[in-house]
Amino acid sequence: MTPCSRESQVQAKVDSLTEQFLRRAGADVIRLREMNERIRHGDLTALEEVERVAHSIHGAGALFGFPGISAAGGAIERLAEERLANASAFSATQESALLRQLLECTEQLAHRVNAAAHTEPSSAGMFQ
Repeated sequence: MTPCSRESQVQAKVDSLTEQFLRRAGADVIRLREMNERIRHGDLTALEEVERVAHSIHGAGALFGFPGISAAGGAIERLAEERLANASAFSATQESALLRQLLECTEQLAHRVNAAAHTEPSSAGMFQ
């Protein structure tokens, strides 16, 4: 196998993994919207799931060279962690503000995932 051929195969695999990540991130946005709706209706157990999904997006976004996606995932993760760490200290006003922030960050994530599907990842990614 020639070095050029091997490089092409590696690049094809990286491209495939990147496409899979973006598809998964799009599906995760849908899941986050559903969990936000559950939170809106008082189901705070959804926050743990929000934190896990956002943590995954945060890490994978950085790994694949999408810093905007990573940052949006990190913002959602921090909001969920903050609320989970202060389980009994939130007032109704704070709950409303938290939900509004979660919704805004989720829509920002959705925008960044959609935009990333039409751009090249930054060279900061591990695979670049």
